[in-house]
Amino acid sequence: MSEENEKDMKIMRHRKSIFDLYDDLFENMERKFRDMFSLSSFSPSWDNELCCLQPLMDYRITKDEVILTADLPNVDKENIEINATDDSIEIEAKMKSEVKFEKWGTNSFQKTFQYFHKILRLPVKINIDDIKANFKKGILQINAPIKRTKTKVAID
Repeated sequence: MSEENEKDMKIMRHRKSIFDLYDDLFENMERKFRDMFSLSSFSPSWDNELCCLQPLMDYRITKDEVILTADLPNVDKENIEINATDDSIEIEAKMKSEVKFEKWGTNSFQKTFQYFHKILRLPVKINIDDIKANFKKGILQINAPIKRTKTKVAID
């Protein structure tokens, strides 16, 4: 074999077939979808094992506090429990009566839910001693002041 043909053969051996390129492309897409959907913000709105629903929630951060609102229909104020750490707020609320779902779309599904539960991880630290909560007409609002770690230092 001539030297030129040997070089061509080496180049041919290192090239991928069109099918290999498609396999690589789809593997890359699958990996990106897995990464995207493994984020904590994506999860179903119910937990089958605990028989609970996740409430609709929204929060915003101002310069002084985190304001969190949660939709808790069919709940009495006395049946709401709020637990907080410096970087998360947990809401658990027992419903007045259970909610039963049957047949969603083409899939047969039957489940009874008895309470709401959600743990929200916050992007800022909060001062857990000064949290205030208000519940009106099925809407829970939590105001949590942002923890300030910056202090002025006196110079001698």
